[in-house]
Amino acid sequence: MKTNINIFTLASLLFMLFLSLFRPIGFISYLLAALLTLALVIAFTRVGEGGPALRDIAAAVRLKREGLRLTLLLAFPTVLIIFAVSYLTSLLLGVFGAEPAAVPNAPLPNMLLEYALIPALSEETVFRLLPLVLLAPYSKRWAIILSAAVFALVHCDFFQMPYAFVAGLLLMTLDVMTGSVIPSLLIHLINNAASVVWIKYCTEPVAVTVFLLALIIPAVISLVILCARRRRYLPALAEALSRGECELSPTPLLLAAVAVISAIANITI
Repeated sequence: MKTNINIFTLASLLFMLFLSLFRPIGFISYLLAALLTLALVIAFTRVGEGGPALRDIAAAVRLKREGLRLTLLLAFPTVLIIFAVSYLTSLLLGVFGAEPAAVPNAPLPNMLLEYALIPALSEETVFRLLPLVLLAPYSKRWAIILSAAVFALVHCDFFQMPYAFVAGLLLMTLDVMTGSVIPSLLIHLINNAASVVWIKYCTEPVAVTVFLLALIIPAVISLVILCARRRRYLPALAEALSRGECELSPTPLLLAAVAVISAIANITI
């Protein structure tokens, strides 16, 4: 299991390295970095005992009907939580005079592609698909914790790291419950698309109110339905949060290396 933790962390390092190398060609660099990282991880781990076969990855990109229902119910509450954490982080850091990086106001299709679709595909490949295949079979709890920790570290931005960690916990938990990466991919896409809409259109009080109501009302309805159906989903949640059969030791040096290479990549590019 420690070998699999090392492979996952190495994959995160590779992702940042490839991202820094491909960054000059534009936002497609995210997708290229993710695909190359995935290819190298498959090539490396298949030769070893317990490495993921292509059939394991194929199984992780399928979603059963019950998993789709749960995903739809959790989509709006999850996005609302992520937005709330992001907003509170901005308020807290704003007290110290920090300001988030400005996002260029480009045409909507360009922004959706650059800030929603490509990041969702690439980040879910590295930070949810790989731990789902590499770590979850041994310890679902550690798959959730480590994937969220690395996902937060590679953002290397005090504004993004808190909500990235929370998002990582929520998204990976849902993936573990359903055995598929599709739920986190869909919610990640919805969340990033909502962020684009917020940045581009929510500059007036009326627009902000409409946007928040469009998040809050479906989230409340979904939570009511989830409470009514809690007996159906609580066993899967309890299993996802269980410790597992093995004792794990996180690899702090490798996690620190992820943070360092992330910082270097962001500073030098």
